[in-house]
Amino acid sequence: MENIAIRTASINSTTELDHLHDAPAEAQLRDIIARIESNDETLTEVSIAGTFMISVKNIEQLGAKLSKNNIVHTLRLTDCNFDSEYLWAFFLELSENKTIKNLDFSENPDLGTHGMRALEERLSKRGSPCLNSLALRECEITPSHIGKLHHCMQVKHLDLGLNLLSDPGVEVLAGSKSGLLESLNLDCNDISDASIHALITLAEKTPSLIKISLRGNPGISHAQMAELTAVLERNSASGPRKRARSDQTDYNLEHKLFKFGLNNVRARSATERQQAHIRREELNDNT
Repeated sequence: MENIAIRTASINSTTELDHLHDAPAEAQLRDIIARIESNDETLTEVSIAGTFMISVKNIEQLGAKLSKNNIVHTLRLTDCNFDSEYLWAFFLELSENKTIKNLDFSENPDLGTHGMRALEERLSKRGSPCLNSLALRECEITPSHIGKLHHCMQVKHLDLGLNLLSDPGVEVLAGSKSGLLESLNLDCNDISDASIHALITLAEKTPSLIKISLRGNPGISHAQMAELTAVLERNSASGPRKRARSDQTDYNLEHKLFKFGLNNVRARSATERQQAHIRREELNDNT
């Protein structure tokens, strides 16, 4: 049996589920949904990670209860084998929520074009207030996906690390409206010097942008990084929240220290994903 860890920490007001693979865990998930429905004041963060066994019915229930909740501000659904069907079901309900400020759908590589479109459509209907952070790490996001994520740029902190953007994806990303963006993570995206001009343009039109992480992109030269760093430092110096110089150059140091290839950070094999897909279909057939 897979290890199941559920932790409620009053210091963080967090509930976390890991490795949700069996009936007891499903019952625990239902308990969390009940706490969300009751607006439990101690529950401000919900994390569900490493599960291939959450059904569409449960994800619909989770979204429905969160839509009326005004306590939870952070939601993480990582490595849950979400595809477009799951995301449509979830956001169909969640779009009414105005309290959640931080969303993390990282490590869900099967979202695909339709999943990205679902995310974009629901964020566009969500209205204000905007998200503080959105994480889509290791979701196999390609240049074609980026064109469907216009509203995803309307966040303060955007994490697109460990994806498949490459230079064309960065070009599309830089052309998006991004007036609120403060930090952007593009680690391990097979980006080269060809992207630096686009990122400089993005930083120049977005005064709030003061940090871009480019670790694991060995195709970027130090000379080009220096040009980008200079623009980000100007943004930081002229912004309302000035940063210490050591903080301003974090991305430059990260670029120097981490030169690993994109192929070295893929977490889940195609076989594992296929097995998870089969298990998920069996679960949905039984609900």
